Amino acid sequence: GPHAPYRQSERKAIYQEYGHKLVELGAAYYCFCTPDRLAKVREEQQRRKESPRYDGTCRLLDPGEAAKRVAAGEKYVIRFKTPREGATTYHDLVRGDITIENRNLDDYILLKSDGFALYHLAASIDDHLMGITHVIRGSEWMPTAPVHALIHRAFGWQEPAWTHLSVFLKPSGKGKMSKREGEGGPAESHS
Repeated sequence: GPHAPYRQSERKAIYQEYGHKLVELGAAYYCFCTPDRLAKVREEQQRRKESPRYDGTCRLLDPGEAAKRVAAGEKYVIRFKTPREGATTYHDLVRGDITIENRNLDDYILLKSDGFALYHLAASIDDHLMGITHVIRGSEWMPTAPVHALIHRAFGWQEPAWTHLSVFLKPSGKGKMSKREGEGGPAESHS
C-alpha cells in the first residue's frame, strides 16, 4: 500500500525521527532514570497512597546537558512533556467534549531505551502519516486520549475525529470480548 511498511517493528526509524523531533520542539525530553530509581519512586508514592507516576526528575534537566548525555551513549527513554497546569479538552464524536485536568496526566514514555515506540507515539504518527481521519477504539483508551491529542497538537497536526465506544462483554458477561473471539474463532473450542 501507499503507506508501507505497516508493521510497527518495521517503522522504528520513523518513530525515532518523530520522537526526537518532539524533544527539539520542547514537547518531550530525554529521561535517564534507571528502573531501580523508578521502582523506589513508585514504592514511596504507594506508601503515601498516591497514584504512581513519573516524578519529573529528568524533565528539569538542562536540554543541552541532556543532549550531551545522549551523545555520550547514556541509556535514555523519551517522555512526553505533559503540561502541568490547566486542562486538556478533546472532542469525542459519541461523548462530546471531554476535559481532563493536566495534573492527572503522566509524562508518558514515547520511545523506550531500545528505540521502539510505545503505542501513544506510534499510533499518533501512523494516524497522521497514513491520513487517518477517524479513530474508533474502546472506552478503556479514554484516559490516555488527551495525550494523543496533545501529541498531535505539539506537531501542529490536525487531530482525527475521536470516538470511544463502550466495551463489548463476552456473552457470558465475564470479561471483555476480544477481536479474536467469536463464532468459529480461536477462542472457541470445537470438539
